[in-house]
Amino acid sequence: MKGKLEKQITNRNEQQGFRRNQSNTDAIFIIKQIKEKAIEFNTPAYICFNDLTQAFDRVRLSDIIIYIPTPGGIRQGDSLSPFLFNLLMDIMIEKVTSMNNGNRMGHNRVSMVCYADDAANIGDRGQYADTAS
Repeated sequence: MKGKLEKQITNRNEQQGFRRNQSNTDAIFIIKQIKEKAIEFNTPAYICFNDLTQAFDRVRLSDIIIYIPTPGGIRQGDSLSPFLFNLLMDIMIEKVTSMNNGNRMGHNRVSMVCYADDAANIGDRGQYADTAS
């Protein structure tokens, strides 16, 4: 079942939590780089931090049942819970980043950085940083 769930997850670059070879230091590094580049190039950078505590517990089963490949579902604390959580985060990240132009970092734009249930929405204008709130 773990393999089936892993195929469902797109492993978006924005999510650092519950992923192999990723850690909170990666998320911290990205945010520090955005801050440093904004200062270096004298450009605005807005960052809105969101703590999605208990987000997984508040999701209605009817909203995610199509992603669960077993009739019994997945119980809280199950070893598959992190994979399912990342699946839900991928959906949320996709929706938020589609509304947010992000902040330029080199040739790329970074609009969101997540570690597990913590998210930093990033923009070069104030209204973008407030998108996920």
